[in-house]
Amino acid sequence: MANDPVPQVNDPLIGRVLAEQYYIESLMARGGMGNIYLARQQRLGKVVVVKVLRHEFCKDERVIKRFLREALAVSQLNHPHTAQVFDSGETPEGVHYIIMEYLEGESLDRRIARDGHLAPALAVSFVGQTAAALAEAHAKGIVHRDLKPSNIFIVSPHGVPEFVKVLDFGIAKFYAGRDAGELTKLTAAGSTMGTPHYMAPEQIRGEEVDARADIYSLGVILWEALTGRPPFSGDSPMEIFLGHLEHKLPKLSQLYPQLKLPPGLEEILRKCLAKKPGDRFRSAHELKQALDMVAVSASPSLASQRLRLNDINAYSPPVPTELNRRAMGRRLRFWIGTVSAAVAAVAVLSLLLIWLIKDKEQHQTAAAPVAQAYVKVFSEPAGADVLLDHQLRGVTPTQLSLSPPKQVSIEIRAAGLEAVIADVSPSDKEVRGLIVALQSSGTGTEDDESMNIWVETEPSGALVSVNGQALGERTPCRVKTVANGSPIELILQRDGFLDERYVTVTQPGSTLVMNSRLVPR
Repeated sequence: MANDPVPQVNDPLIGRVLAEQYYIESLMARGGMGNIYLARQQRLGKVVVVKVLRHEFCKDERVIKRFLREALAVSQLNHPHTAQVFDSGETPEGVHYIIMEYLEGESLDRRIARDGHLAPALAVSFVGQTAAALAEAHAKGIVHRDLKPSNIFIVSPHGVPEFVKVLDFGIAKFYAGRDAGELTKLTAAGSTMGTPHYMAPEQIRGEEVDARADIYSLGVILWEALTGRPPFSGDSPMEIFLGHLEHKLPKLSQLYPQLKLPPGLEEILRKCLAKKPGDRFRSAHELKQALDMVAVSASPSLASQRLRLNDINAYSPPVPTELNRRAMGRRLRFWIGTVSAAVAAVAVLSLLLIWLIKDKEQHQTAAAPVAQAYVKVFSEPAGADVLLDHQLRGVTPTQLSLSPPKQVSIEIRAAGLEAVIADVSPSDKEVRGLIVALQSSGTGTEDDESMNIWVETEPSGALVSVNGQALGERTPCRVKTVANGSPIELILQRDGFLDERYVTVTQPGSTLVMNSRLVPR
C-alpha cells in the first residue's frame, strides 16, 4: 500500500525480524490502533505489509480481539477485489501483528482529491468492483461497517489498468456463522462505530446493521466519486448525522447538470441512499447487477470484469429492473384492457377457422427443432472485441448463440495487446468457451508463473475440473493454473445444467474474474 513518505523516527521495530521471518524495512503509516510497516519475507524475498498493534493497547484484551478480528474476517475471504491477509499472530515479546499483501497504487480518496471528481464510467467501475468483493463478504456473514474512499485502494496489476482492492475490515461485524456470537460482543450495544460521512442511518442510531448498511456507504462513495464531495456535510459530526437521518437527498442531475450521468445511475444512487434499509438494494450482488447495466452503456471497456452473462449482451434487449416496474405495470394494465375487448371478437372468428386449421394440420409435418449451441468468451482485461468468423459480435465477457452448431474461428483483440485466435467446435450438448489473458506483443509465458481465475457461476455449486481432473472445489472458488504456454481445459459441471468446457490461454501473473450464468439442460 503505497503512501507518502512517513518520517522514520526511532522506531524499535525497524531493522528487526518479526516472527523470525519478516524483516521490517520502514514505517509506512500510523493509525489509531496500529502502525503499518513495509517488510520483506526473508525466505522468499516477498514484499509484504505488516500491521502491528500499538504498544499502549497490548494490555487491553478487548482491543486485541478487535485487532485480530480483522485478520479473522479477511482470512475467510478469497475474492480478488479483497486485500489478502497471509498471516497473523503474537511474538514472544507480546507484539500482535497481521501480515497483508503489498499493494502499489493509491486510495480512492487520493484519486478524488487529485482529480476533483471521476468520470461516471470510472466511478461506476470502481464501486462495482467494490460491490463484487462485498458480495462475498456478505454471503459469509461479514459486514464491513467502515467503507469509505480511503479503504478502497486502486492498483494496476499486470494487464489490468484499474483494479480495486477493499481494505480494513477492522470493525467488521460477523452477523452469521459460528463466530457471530463471540465476535459481535466486541462491539458494545448502541455504539456508532464508523466514519460519519459514510454511515447508514441505522448505524448512526446504534441499531443492528446488516449488509444494507454497507450498500448505503457505497452510495455515499459513488456520490462523492462523481461530485468530489459526499451528499451530506457539516462542521461537526452531529450536523453530518442529521443529514443522513433527516435531510432529503438532493437530485444529483439538478445540482450537477454538467455530469451527463448515464441512464439509470441516478436511480441507483437514490436506492442506495434510501433512509430505510428495506428500500435499498437487498444485496451487494443486486447492486452490482444494476451497476453492470450502467457500466456497459457508459463505457464497455471500463465495465467491471464481473459482468453477468445473459443480463448484459450486445444483442439482447435491456433487462427491466425494479426501478421501472411500476411504470411497466401501468402500461401493462392499459394494454390488458384494450386487448381484452379484441379477444372476444377474435374468439368468434377463431371458431369459424378451426375446421380449416385442423384439416391443414393433417397434411403438414411438424418441423424438426433446430439445434442451438452456445459459446462464452471471457478475457483479461475485459472489454476486448470478439470477432466471429471475422465479424464483430460484441465485447468480453459475452455469450454467442449458434444455430445450427458449426465450427467457427473466434478472435479476441484489444488495442495495444496481442490478439488471440482460436477455432471452436460448439455442441448443443455442452457450452464451449474461451478464457484468455491478453498480453503485450513480444512477451512470452516461459516463466513458471501462475494465472489466477476466480470462478463464479449462477447458480453456484458447479464442480470444477482442470484437464480432466476434478479439483474437489465447487463455485465460487479460485483456480490457479500454470502459465507455461500450453492451453488448459477448464470444465464446470452442475446437475440440471449443460456442462461448460473452456480452453484457457494463460499469462504469468494475471488475474481474471469470471461469472457464468449456467444454461439449463
